[in-house]
Amino acid sequence: MKSIKTILLILFIIWSSYINSQNLIHNASFETITKCPESDQKLYYAINWWPEDITQGGSSDLFHICGLTNGSGKGVPNNSRGYQVPHTGIAYAGFGFWSMEVAAIQLFDSLISGREYCISFYVSLSDIDYHCIKDFTVHFTDSMPLFLGDISDIWPSRADMPFIYDNGVVCDKENWVKISGSFIATGEEKFMVIGSCLEYNDITDTILDSFPYKTAAYYYLDDVALYDCSEPYYAADAGGHKYICPGDSVVFDAIKRDNYLYAWYKADNPNDTLSKEAVFKVKPEQSTTYVLSQADFKFDYTFDTITVFVSEEYCDKPAWKIYPNPTKGELTFSFNLHIPQNTLVEFFDPIGRLVSQQYLKSSQEDYESTIDISTLAAGAYFCRIYFGDSVLGPERVVVVE
Repeated sequence: MKSIKTILLILFIIWSSYINSQNLIHNASFETITKCPESDQKLYYAINWWPEDITQGGSSDLFHICGLTNGSGKGVPNNSRGYQVPHTGIAYAGFGFWSMEVAAIQLFDSLISGREYCISFYVSLSDIDYHCIKDFTVHFTDSMPLFLGDISDIWPSRADMPFIYDNGVVCDKENWVKISGSFIATGEEKFMVIGSCLEYNDITDTILDSFPYKTAAYYYLDDVALYDCSEPYYAADAGGHKYICPGDSVVFDAIKRDNYLYAWYKADNPNDTLSKEAVFKVKPEQSTTYVLSQADFKFDYTFDTITVFVSEEYCDKPAWKIYPNPTKGELTFSFNLHIPQNTLVEFFDPIGRLVSQQYLKSSQEDYESTIDISTLAAGAYFCRIYFGDSVLGPERVVVVE
């Protein structure tokens, strides 16, 4: 009973975290599990993937960092199939695409008929496999899919397959290769199946290094995404450069978005992750450049840099921050010094046109001042502040509806 309650709690947490999510695949990176894989054919240990009562076709594998210590050969990055670091996180799936193995998942959100949806996932050929393919497929069913009988009875024909990737044979064992495309939904999609679900003679394949026979075409699979193609996404934005007095600290306040992943590191030491939060405080002893690595909801990476300049000449300079950002209209400016008279804030659109300007409230007691920019249309802007003899910014501001 306790184990059932634990599983239900995990399911509730996963489901709750994906309400209003851009990615319609829950547990897309296979990280949330009911137990550590102790052998082959345990993909269903990953919450939402391939239910346990499927005995035919449910032979796909789960690799998780916990498997490094239980002798199962199902760890990451080292495992029974070779070596591969996860595209993100601490886990991935694996199965033989040529062997007609698949990974299936139930959709918790209905697709809208007639709307275009995008699909993406990442694959990497296992080290011990010498057989690679071109035709990765995704199809949907209205009931739990089973691997039974003739595939022509249970899988769509090539002409009716919603998604087929055929942009070249994928034989890369070192890197993750993105498989992506789109389809028009019928509104009846309830389960999604990833594999190479075609007749053998309809699959383009290659054998590497003159290997004597075809193998399983075993690929690792990570970071599965299904989303409305019109869903907006955002690049990494570390903010403007910072100027501080020796001994002071500064906060990096990148915009935190649901289902985005963040990592900060020094530009000269990319292997040392300093924080995995959007907001991060540093206290450098000398001028230092930092990098923000960001993976969006479809697991595409973008990067941005920010430099903290440390010098005595900045000891009397104003330090500032703005919040909330993004904003629906009200924007507060906070300073370490009193706000001088005639402090002007200017807003520019992305091509540099001045679109608004306002003066901040100022007095000998004021360190903060709030203005209303709700008249600006939703979008990204840059603000510049004339603070006494200093010009601050530009700083990116996002207005949302």
